[in-house]
Amino acid sequence: MSSDKKLSNEDLFNLIFNSKPDTPLQKMMDYIHGTDPLKADVERIEEFLLRNTHTGHPDDQCQITECALGDIEVYLLNAKDKQEQEDDEWEAAMNNPDHPRHEEFRTRFENGGE
Repeated sequence: MSSDKKLSNEDLFNLIFNSKPDTPLQKMMDYIHGTDPLKADVERIEEFLLRNTHTGHPDDQCQITECALGDIEVYLLNAKDKQEQEDDEWEAAMNNPDHPRHEEFRTRFENGGE
């Protein structure tokens, strides 16, 4: 067997993500997979993407890293949309006692937001 054998995508993925469990990218991946989009810190995610998005030649970027950053960006957009929808719903419910979620939001507001 030749020593210059190419790794499969799965082997490469496991090598990168399982051998370096404390990398910032892995920590962010763990964060997005374990956090409800409504509770996500979108500013923190945006900062991470700004610091880690590759701006050089595309051939110089690891494809797996680029894919992971893409997943993070999709999660960010989803979280922003869901949070905006929830804010709009909250505003509509709090300003209308007849809104179906008025009591839910009023109670949450009185209990400090949770």
